[in-house]
Amino acid sequence: MALPYLTPDQINKRAAVKRLLLRSAAFGAGFAIVLSLIVGSWIWYSGRPEPSTPWNTTAIVAKEPPDFSVIEDGKKAVFVYRVENTTDADYQLDSGAQIRLMFRNKMGILIGEPYPAEKALELPIFMPAKQRAMVAFTFPSSGIPQRESSESDAQFHERLRAYCKESLEGRGFVLFDDLHRYQINLPGLPDAPKVP
Repeated sequence: MALPYLTPDQINKRAAVKRLLLRSAAFGAGFAIVLSLIVGSWIWYSGRPEPSTPWNTTAIVAKEPPDFSVIEDGKKAVFVYRVENTTDADYQLDSGAQIRLMFRNKMGILIGEPYPAEKALELPIFMPAKQRAMVAFTFPSSGIPQRESSESDAQFHERLRAYCKESLEGRGFVLFDDLHRYQINLPGLPDAPKVP
């Protein structure tokens, strides 16, 4: 079987088709590589962990030490703070699930495991924007001093302050609101008033 004779025009057409096929294949391969790089980069970028938002320590602030007292026949200590919402949005807590309560020692170091906020924090809490509100914590304690019949209110309050300050070791509290990323620093009890 003999091969057919090709004219120069047919040879040129075949060469042009081969060049076109080669260019198309090269373009397709290049396009596939570029598309793979773009998709791979997008998958990597969207799957990488995002850095967490830093804690906002100025959104809700307490500038004064708490008021304190005892309730339930002297079995629970109550600390009441005046806090201010410095944001332009209302702040509301209905559940302690998103809140972690920690203690801060005299050196400013957070200590221990987070205390269950739903056991201590009196909820719900609502603070309108740019307003002040009261926030109360209740802690059970078996060693709270009982008022003696010979004590005045001021004497008992001072003895209670000394007990709370000693049992808390001068600590303050810190509330961490995971939902809003707020860190609410609550100062500890004040030192005893100076006697003139």
